[in-house]
Amino acid sequence: MPDADQRAGVLSKRALVTASHAVERAALADGTGADTVVFALFQRLPYFERERDVYARIARKAAVTVVGMVDSGRPDLPHGVTPVLLRPDEPMAREWSVAVLSPTFGASVVAQDLDEIDPQASSVERARLFRGRWGLRRDEAYAEVVRLRDAMPLTLSSTARSSG
Repeated sequence: MPDADQRAGVLSKRALVTASHAVERAALADGTGADTVVFALFQRLPYFERERDVYARIARKAAVTVVGMVDSGRPDLPHGVTPVLLRPDEPMAREWSVAVLSPTFGASVVAQDLDEIDPQASSVERARLFRGRWGLRRDEAYAEVVRLRDAMPLTLSSTARSSG
C-alpha cells in the first residue's frame, strides 16, 4: 500500500490530489502572475470539471494555461484555458500532471496511472495507484513544462508552444 507522505514512487490518488492542489494554489499565490505558465493533464474531462473554477482563476492570472485530456471534441473550458485533446492510445492519456512555472518559482506533480488499485481502499476511484513524483523545485518544474510543451500534439497554439 502506498505511503501518502512519499514524494516519489507509487502514489495513491489521495496523495496526488493533495500535491496537485498545493501546486495549483501556488499558481494563484501572491507574487505569481503575468509571467506564470501552467500545464496540466487531467486524463478525462470529468476530472477537470472538479477543478474548473480553480483553472478559471489560474487562467485569469497566468500568461499561459494549458489543459490536456482525452475527449472526442473541443470541451467547453474557461476563457484563457487552452485545451489539448489527446487520443486514448497516446502515452500522455494515462498521465496526471500539473506544472507551474514563474520567473521565481516552480512546482510540479507528474504521475502515470498504473491501472492498479489498492485493495484496501474504500472505493474504486480512491483505490487508483500511480507512479510519480511531486516537488517544489523550479528546475524540476521548468523541465516538466518543457517536456509537456514538447510532447503536446501539434495542435497546441503558438502562444502556448512558445512558453517555457
